[in-house]
Amino acid sequence: MENSINPQSHGIRWANGVLFAGLCFLIFFIASQLQKGFELSDESYYVLASQYPNSSKALNSLFGLVNSKFTFGCTQLLALRIFKLIYQSLSLIIFSLAFTRFLKTNNKVNTQQQLLIFITCCLSGFINYDYLPMALSYNSWSFNFSLIFLAAIVYLSSVKITATGFWLASASVGFSLFVLAYVKTPNALISGFLFLVYVIIFHFKNLVKISLAALAGAVLCLFLLFGNIHAFTEKTSELYINLTTVKHTSFGAYGKDLTDLIQFFGAKQFCIYLLLLLAMYLIRKKNKNLWPAILVIGLHAMQGLQFIMGNSNNIINDFMFGFWLLINALLLVVLLYNKNTFIFAKQNIFITSLLLIMPIGMALGTSNPLVYTTSHYFMFLVAAMCYVITQLGNNKAWIYLTFTSALLLVFVTGVVYQGMYKTPYRQTALSEKTIPLSFTGFHTSIHEDSARLVFLQEMVSKLKKYNAAGNPVLASPPCLGAITLAKMQPLEVVWLADNENDVAVNEAFLKQVNNQKTIPFLLISGRIKNSEIQYQVFKKYGLDFKNNSVLRDSIYLSDNKEYAYYLSNIAR
Repeated sequence: MENSINPQSHGIRWANGVLFAGLCFLIFFIASQLQKGFELSDESYYVLASQYPNSSKALNSLFGLVNSKFTFGCTQLLALRIFKLIYQSLSLIIFSLAFTRFLKTNNKVNTQQQLLIFITCCLSGFINYDYLPMALSYNSWSFNFSLIFLAAIVYLSSVKITATGFWLASASVGFSLFVLAYVKTPNALISGFLFLVYVIIFHFKNLVKISLAALAGAVLCLFLLFGNIHAFTEKTSELYINLTTVKHTSFGAYGKDLTDLIQFFGAKQFCIYLLLLLAMYLIRKKNKNLWPAILVIGLHAMQGLQFIMGNSNNIINDFMFGFWLLINALLLVVLLYNKNTFIFAKQNIFITSLLLIMPIGMALGTSNPLVYTTSHYFMFLVAAMCYVITQLGNNKAWIYLTFTSALLLVFVTGVVYQGMYKTPYRQTALSEKTIPLSFTGFHTSIHEDSARLVFLQEMVSKLKKYNAAGNPVLASPPCLGAITLAKMQPLEVVWLADNENDVAVNEAFLKQVNNQKTIPFLLISGRIKNSEIQYQVFKKYGLDFKNNSVLRDSIYLSDNKEYAYYLSNIAR
């Protein structure tokens, strides 16, 4: 079917100009803030993992190795932030190009409509700058290679693909799954299963060709990351031990997340939505004027802006806005559905389901709340919405999609401003950060505010003073930044568990990496130092910090509202 909409009369061409300008402004704004703020825990963890990719025996992810290879050894904090923006932008472009090509060849979408969806998908992808670390991490690679993975699937689903395109798309699946296996293993297992189902249903006759191409992509990735088979088997063995030793999350937690989501949505809103669904159905069946109903849907969609404070205000906000867009898209489908244009083909159902499943699938296997991690993959929900609306084959649907895209521009810009600039992840406002960290000699391109600068100088100077010999350092997460600022080496790159309820994580780590020949300098939180349970675990593996260490000093961590303690071995 041909969607013969006049782009000028319905404003799509004008809307594309505004949306593209908004997208460019958003990218420029993000880029202009990358040198601001030094985050002591998460981002410092990413820096250390990238600087010491071979000292990560206790991690359940080799993202540090991936960072090191794909940034060509540029592992300073600013470099990791720049590369994240570059790789995310490229991945979004690749997926959006493949997706719009699929829509053009399969749904006869015209050029201006393609451009609208391309910009909308790219724009929605930048929502994960809302209240998240700005540096490359396992979540970054999970998102980027999920995009490449889905781009390959939608390309393979397009009409009239070339032989070269077929082989490249299949190889990129193998490459993506291989990377995902080492940065976020559950993502690789879920994606691999979904791809197997896809191939069996739609490309069974090409199963051998696709498998060979995917294997070639995986082998290429193997040598890019590891260089040789020996390093590959050694790192794979370490990762397997870590994944099977420590329990990181449980499905019970996901059940609670979903319960909280239902309660947040509320019975009243649920009833309103059911009434709107019924009303849209009756209006369509009685052939009433559809414009008032579309206006109601648009006004209802605008209520999604109530979540514009983003995840920095409530970690459910970004997810709720995406969910809000989807339920309003369903209202539009019920109103404009036409059995002659809306095609229930197997491929249409599969692609839509895949786009809806991926955000939840990619969120599994993490200890963060499900709705929070799912919101990082918000862009897939938007792509699903766009795909469903194109199935309607109706000019009114395209007008609504144009309106929704404008709504997205407002929301994404708002949450990025709020969650990256005004109240960034574990930092103060970026507007206050104007003084370079010149005292470090390593992260001099990063700027901080005056109060934070004094604090960082104190933390680093104490570490250098009490660990003048430069012994390996074992630090709690809120103190990891001190290691890289002081240009010291970690005992191992690890995320210690300060909470004694998670002491099994520390035990698994200490059991694997500690040996009696290396007694590290300790920079640990009060929760570890003052916990008898934690102490017994540390003591069991040769780190008796009560009897064999000297308390040198402490520093108050205002963000965590606790003290961290400097402890050196008594023999030193």
